[in-house]
Amino acid sequence: PQDGGAGGGGGKSRRSGKGRGGPTALTMQQKNDVATQEAALAQAEANLESAYAQAQAAWGQVELARENRKAAERSLENAQKAFAAGTLSQVQLLEAEVALAEADFALLQAKNAYLRALAALSVAAGVDLTGLLEVE
Repeated sequence: PQDGGAGGGGGKSRRSGKGRGGPTALTMQQKNDVATQEAALAQAEANLESAYAQAQAAWGQVELARENRKAAERSLENAQKAFAAGTLSQVQLLEAEVALAEADFALLQAKNAYLRALAALSVAAGVDLTGLLEVE
């Protein structure tokens, strides 16, 4: 009953001199190949999902750094006005200038992290995404 028509018409090729163990060994190898391919696909999908999440998080950091820079810029403008009016010391004005410079640096770091995350996403997706977006 097990050797009956379940093979699907491949009876002639099974009698090619390999014996009964040949097709079973090949089937086991095929099963191992499929399992290996499925594991590789699952790993690739996990890598892609992780890279996408990292790119999203990095973009969020860019947006946050932009807002922080705008706030530092407004603070410096106010400090300049107050200094001109004589209500702010030069040290306080310099502190506002340093805060803006630090915000600029943080924004550059966030942009760099985003571009690195986008490059990692490109690798995971197998597509070059780095030229699609410009980070200003």
